[in-house]
Order: sequence, then C-alpha cells, then structure tokens
Amino acid sequence: MKKPIILLALFLCVFTGAFAQRHLKGIKSLDILGGKTGKGYYGEVGYNRYLTNKFYINLPVRAELAKINDVKLYSFSFNPSINYTVLKPTEWLFLSVKAGGSAYLDQRSSALGDSLFYKSSATTFNFGVFGGAEAEIYISDKVVWVINFRQNYNFVNYPGNWVWYAGTGLRLNIF
Repeated sequence: MKKPIILLALFLCVFTGAFAQRHLKGIKSLDILGGKTGKGYYGEVGYNRYLTNKFYINLPVRAELAKINDVKLYSFSFNPSINYTVLKPTEWLFLSVKAGGSAYLDQRSSALGDSLFYKSSATTFNFGVFGGAEAEIYISDKVVWVINFRQNYNFVNYPGNWVWYAGTGLRLNIF
C-alpha cells in the first residue's frame, strides 16, 4: 500500500510544475546520455549551466568503447561546449547548435599480441574540436529528454579523421 503512494508522490514531485521556466540564467542541470559513434558506443555524464535564455555551457565526461579492425579502443574524454538555442517552436521543444573542444585519453589493445615491431597495447593523448546540434524535449520543468548529434575532428592519432556521435538521454534541472 505504501509503495504506490511513494511512487505517486515521487512522480508528482519530478514530473509536475509550471512550464514557464525553461532556459533561464543560472539554471543548473545534470545529464546522463548514451549512444552510438562511428566506431562504437559511448556513455557520458555532464553538467550544464544556462548563462542566458539562449546560451548555455555543457561540461560532459565521456567513456567510449570502439573496435577498429582487430584493435579495441577505450577512450575517456572531457568535451566542454557552448550551446546556442536557435529555435523554440513550442514551449516544450528547444533546438540548439553546439561547438567545443575535446581532450581524450585513449587505451588501444590488439588481439595480435606483441611482436618485435608492434606493441599490442598503447595509451595516447588526443585532442580535437567538434560541432553539432541538440534537441531538448521538456517532459517537465525538471526533466528533459535530450537528443544530440555531433561531428568530431581529431588532431592527433587520427589525422584528418572525422568521428560522429549520436545519442540520447535525460537532463535533470537542479536549479
């Protein structure tokens, strides 16, 4: 009997509220996202801060698992970005563009093993820039469904290599 009442109270606290507050200066939020990359899968957690009703910063940390031929890649990265809301077709939908930089720590391992001329495991540092788009669909003032797409250009280790990321997840506004 107590369980349905507790779930109902939790639902009312999280999913109700005035729909007037969306992108306001000073709002803070936390993200948890996951998705697909051009070479594997990723998961990320992030912090957002709304600077104005149009601009906000995003500070995510990402873990990625990819496989390129016989080489496994484990990557951890920090990807700060500045986002600008370009379109607000309704009270519950915001479309933004984003740009930023990335710093990666990559761990590569190969199934081939070590040889005289080839080391099967290596840790490297990589950095790059990215641009992309993001859609925010407000479920309530506190809960947002985020869908994003971005394209990374990596300067080191993958010269000239473009990698795309597409994902979805939830953003919780903590005001």
